Amino acid sequence: MNDWDNDDLQVDLTPLIDVTFMLVIFFIMTMSFALPSIELDLPRSETAQRQAEQTASLRLNVSADGAMFYQDRPISLDEAAALLKQGSFKLIELNLDQKAPAQRLIDAADLARLYTEGRLQVNTFIKEDLPEQK
Repeated sequence: MNDWDNDDLQVDLTPLIDVTFMLVIFFIMTMSFALPSIELDLPRSETAQRQAEQTASLRLNVSADGAMFYQDRPISLDEAAALLKQGSFKLIELNLDQKAPAQRLIDAADLARLYTEGRLQVNTFIKEDLPEQK
């Protein structure tokens, strides 16, 4: 009888487990994480018509770069909120450039919910549709 028959042959799995964990860590560390984003392509209406002014509305224009205008002058969200707090406006009319950031739509919806009982009218345009901003 030789010595090999009496010994139990065992495979050491520790190095295999170590390599597996190292690969998992490598793949997790090299994975790129991106924040989810929504591309919003606002359509242009060919048949839209303006309705006669029935209620006092705060008309805000938003340019392609996200700048907000009220009566042809730049306005911030805080200034818009201050105007709405006065209570003279019953509706927010938001005129968005087709390439405007979606965050401006969300900001206007928040203001509408807070100050006009959720009344928000959204219009889209291409820059050529409006007169030049000063």
